Amino acid sequence: MMTATDHVSSKGKLDLFLLSLCYGSYFFLLLLLPFDNAHLTRNTLWVIYSVCLLIVIPLAMLSSYAIRGLMRKLFGENRLPHAFLIAFNALCVCSGIWGLRLHAIPPAFVASLFPLASLFAPVAALRAGKGLLREPGRAILFSNTVYFLTPLLFGAALFTFLPFTLPAFRISALIALIATAALFHGPLVQWRGGRLTKRILDGLVILLIALMTFDTYFHFDPPHYNFYTGPVNDLMRGKSLLFDINCQYGLFVVYFLSFLFQTGLIPFSYAGLSCVISILWVAQFLVVYFLLRTSLKSIIFSVVTLSLILMMNYFMSMGYPTNTPSTGPLRFGLPYLLLALAALRVRRPGIRRRTRWIDYATLGIASVWSVETFFFSAATYAGIVMCECCTESSSYRDRARWVGRELIRVGLTVLIAYALVSIDIRLRSGEWPHWRYYGEYLVLYGAVNLLPYSGGVGALPIQPWGAWGIVIAIYFASLIAALYALPAPGRRENARELSIVFGMTTCGIALFTYFIIRPHPNNLYHICLPTIFVAAYWLMRVSQLGLPRTFRFSVAYCSCCAIALLYFAGVPSVTHKWHSTALYSAGRSIAQLRQGKPTILREQLANLESRSPTRQRVAEALYLIQKYAPDKQRVALFIEPDCTTEALMLAGKTNVFPISHPGQDYLLGNARSAMDRGLRYAHHLTRGDYLFMERDIGQLNELQQAIVMRLGREFRFENMETTEHGIVAVKLRSTGPGDIPR
Repeated sequence: MMTATDHVSSKGKLDLFLLSLCYGSYFFLLLLLPFDNAHLTRNTLWVIYSVCLLIVIPLAMLSSYAIRGLMRKLFGENRLPHAFLIAFNALCVCSGIWGLRLHAIPPAFVASLFPLASLFAPVAALRAGKGLLREPGRAILFSNTVYFLTPLLFGAALFTFLPFTLPAFRISALIALIATAALFHGPLVQWRGGRLTKRILDGLVILLIALMTFDTYFHFDPPHYNFYTGPVNDLMRGKSLLFDINCQYGLFVVYFLSFLFQTGLIPFSYAGLSCVISILWVAQFLVVYFLLRTSLKSIIFSVVTLSLILMMNYFMSMGYPTNTPSTGPLRFGLPYLLLALAALRVRRPGIRRRTRWIDYATLGIASVWSVETFFFSAATYAGIVMCECCTESSSYRDRARWVGRELIRVGLTVLIAYALVSIDIRLRSGEWPHWRYYGEYLVLYGAVNLLPYSGGVGALPIQPWGAWGIVIAIYFASLIAALYALPAPGRRENARELSIVFGMTTCGIALFTYFIIRPHPNNLYHICLPTIFVAAYWLMRVSQLGLPRTFRFSVAYCSCCAIALLYFAGVPSVTHKWHSTALYSAGRSIAQLRQGKPTILREQLANLESRSPTRQRVAEALYLIQKYAPDKQRVALFIEPDCTTEALMLAGKTNVFPISHPGQDYLLGNARSAMDRGLRYAHHLTRGDYLFMERDIGQLNELQQAIVMRLGREFRFENMETTEHGIVAVKLRSTGPGDIPR
């Protein structure tokens, strides 16, 4: 139960929080001013984002403390001038953002908003406050009006960054109609239900998660899948990462997938990998629902939040979620496991020590999973530890010791993980790992340095007023709110629940770097899960704290409008893709059973077990390999890059040369690394061995062409058979120059 002291403290922190948002918005506008009429580059966004994290947030918080101190000197503990100051700043922020967006306000005037609001507002508040203080009723009315209008002003400012436009009056009427739910949000959010009722609802939600996020059609896109299946196939056939296997997506992810396929439970094929990804999607959303139920308490609000997450993170992205393995749980999933462990500690504090060792193991795995995954996981764990040490420690010295112990333990775990991987590579290849083979990919994509990327997604221009602004605003607001909510030393306030949202916030801040490196608008959907989660958490906290009633209602109204907009934007994507879900297949199969027809589920399971080639060229390559090299574990295959990877996977063989997926290996051509290794590699091919290649070597990339030319200098080629689509089986004859088939 909240006491009067807590009520006053909550209002005081609310004032500080709102002022921090205002001053942070001023600094952010100043950063955007030079790019008002131009597009942002990736490097520019890096600078803006880094400055916001390292400078804008501390300055915003310091400014709010300084202004509050000034107001206390002028007005004592009277809260009315604070309300005037907040109103004036919020109006300036909204005017500045809308003015810049519509090009109606000169940038020089926007640049003067911060000093104007900071210096003029206290004086104006003094004059206005004297008149209002003589009549308490008017003062209360003014204060309540400010707390009602401030969230609306901030909502109007964020409205500027919407990624879509609203057509006509009907949509506005629909939003207004749905937003009336704000009048009744209190009973809905506060409803708890009985234990049995909650268990039944939780069970239904878990079932729906599985049915809605498991793709029974096993959609896949071979060009994206080959970046994983190529290295996994090579590892399963005896090759070694960081020696003769290249993989841009990390190390342990390849071990993980190869282990799953070697168990025999899932067939090693494109459909099999799609099935694995579907299972991971289901697991990730189950974890997210567990986090929502732990942190939000309200089962209804948890379901609403989960539906938004499913819609935006799963259904609204381009293509089917299983089409691209690199944009789902294989890349972003491990941080949510750390958050789930933190939630377990919230529910059962007695298991804290046991789960801590699982934390260390997860971080160790993340460190060798990929550099990106470790960065996301480490940022998440830092947020969790920061909150948990505030609960367990009563002084700054104890907190410093806590953090120091965690750093040492995590560091030792990471060293052990790297040592184990290095030993495995040594045992497989006879050499210690060449870490630069992976580091070159990091440099190429700009994850280590900030050099501009010459083409592709990394070179896309970024709209200054894109939806990324909403994401940054939510994360920074959450970070400021969480910092204000942390208990001071000597106070044992319960911050364990806060550890979930703080960890989710730091996770989201880290995930946003993925969008900066690859700034396609669609990538915002891949990283929006933490954004929706933290926004929902703080909306719930607003309804629980002893804040002004008008403020709570205004926030609820803005939230209902936002939810209505998101549903309006996402429902078409759900209706378009829902036929690929298990829910659709189950319903259709039940109808087919009633009619006595074969069910669609049986057909889909047959597709999962099928290893049929997706292209005729792959089928022809398989025919030649099985005819001329059936007993060879390694073959020299040089056909169109994506076909090469699929043919080797389906044949159960690997390439003689250190090529896992030609398209991925060729990415290192700029550094000449893969090219030089291929040309120097001891292939051990002898007279009588076979080479399978394109009749037209123009179908090959430069890396493949260079190796074929090398073999042409070492052997004489004898054409044994040519297929309909130009795949040639070549027998290597005596050493000496020969003609390459054309």
